[in-house]
Amino acid sequence: AVVSTQSTGSVNVPRNLEKILLTLEQNGLYTVGLYRVNANQNQMKSLKNKLLINNSDLVIDGHRPAVLAAMVKMFFRELPEPILTFALYAEFMQAAKCDES
Repeated sequence: AVVSTQSTGSVNVPRNLEKILLTLEQNGLYTVGLYRVNANQNQMKSLKNKLLINNSDLVIDGHRPAVLAAMVKMFFRELPEPILTFALYAEFMQAAKCDES
């Protein structure tokens, strides 16, 4: 349940997602297997509960990059509709077949 958004160009990005991504960019880019490594489930639950309770002022300092990356994956996994929507599936498949020349 992400309510707060910050306008980034023409796309609304949830403020806490942006905060997590910026932290990962600053502190986690050189972490091997960042989005592949499993995160501690207790830390994930704790951070998710903090998000649900106090959505506007999430403090993410001190969390391992793997936990933050797992939160990003969870956000996209739990979207009601995928970013690459089903309505545009045929167009995505056609674009994937295009030759890059």
